[in-house]
Amino acid sequence: MAGNTDYFPKKDTQLQAWCTAYRETLPQYAAFLGLSPAEIAEQQQWCDEIAGKIQEVDQARTHMKSVTAAKDKTKKDNMAKLRKSIKRMKANTNFGSAVGTHLNIMGGKKYQPDAKDYKPNFKVKVIADHVRLDYVKKGIDGVEVHRMITGIEGWKKLGTDYHSPFIDAQPLKTPGVPEIRRYKMVAIVNDERFGNFSHEIEVVVLFK
Repeated sequence: MAGNTDYFPKKDTQLQAWCTAYRETLPQYAAFLGLSPAEIAEQQQWCDEIAGKIQEVDQARTHMKSVTAAKDKTKKDNMAKLRKSIKRMKANTNFGSAVGTHLNIMGGKKYQPDAKDYKPNFKVKVIADHVRLDYVKKGIDGVEVHRMITGIEGWKKLGTDYHSPFIDAQPLKTPGVPEIRRYKMVAIVNDERFGNFSHEIEVVVLFK
């Protein structure tokens, strides 16, 4: 017998659309299928509740993404400013280990790589609306990130970063047209370039 198998889309966006279409169409078949107004209203309520909860989750994801990006930017910007201020403080003749220890700005002895052979190690991942660059900060302070877009622009510095990951959130030059982006990095130690440029990583970018 036709029509005896339930069909519910597995993806939330499709299920939300299904619920909306179903609740709007169902009343047309009330008499034909012997459904009372109460039964129609009950099914519509179930659909509304499903669609509403899906919408709540979408809004929560958007909010979390926004506040997380704001947090990451604040950390990155303000820690860079603090780093420069602390560097100036440490250059003061009155500064000593006792002061540094009390302020907890001495840090521990860290591994110092050989500049002659050093290259940053990183990986790239394309996410919904940005490109994420995760790098290993072993023995260095941060990295200087460079990018080129094949056929559109040559190599250029995107910025200096001290806390992985680095986020490239630049929109596509032409919406809907994929871009081939290449990335490379060079290490930063004491606010200066250190060692050699990394290997280059190429990704195809087409934001959703």
